[in-house]
Amino acid sequence: VSFDETSGIIGVFGPNGVGKSSFVGALSYVLFNEADRDRAKNAMVINRDSDSCNARAIIDVDGESYAIERLTTRTVKRDGSDASQTHLNVFHVVGDEAIDACGEQRSDTERILRGLIGDPDVCKATSIATQGNITRFIDDGPGARRSALSRTLGLAYLDDVHKILVDSVALRRVELRSLLSVDYD
Repeated sequence: VSFDETSGIIGVFGPNGVGKSSFVGALSYVLFNEADRDRAKNAMVINRDSDSCNARAIIDVDGESYAIERLTTRTVKRDGSDASQTHLNVFHVVGDEAIDACGEQRSDTERILRGLIGDPDVCKATSIATQGNITRFIDDGPGARRSALSRTLGLAYLDDVHKILVDSVALRRVELRSLLSVDYD
């Protein structure tokens, strides 16, 4: 699926059972490492008849192309329960060449990916909605909405400035109280 020739809000429409939710779920998986219906269990994205799944997305960021690849393999714990292990690769695509852009560890590569696409919660609240998560932005409440929007708009630093000012005012109040309790006579 290519959105190269589109702009604005994009809706994915079709009859039941054609893969609309699966498409958005795969996008959520490859970009955010989350299953669209159960955030905590990546093993949920693996077909029950398979031992692994993988997804690949090509994204453009400021005119540069990147390939994001994610692979999850199912394992069975000693107690018989399912577990999963996920691998992530990020490549900077220049012409026909894919240049490894991964970090030393997966957590480093996740941070690199976040630098490209932004905070997952903000992106999902403002840019993409999965079937089980379509009202999340509204359900999160005003504090979470304010935080998501301030991060999206690049205003998160204002929270830090506010905290500094609140702390400074509290300190000045303590100083003022101590001055008022001094007997100057």
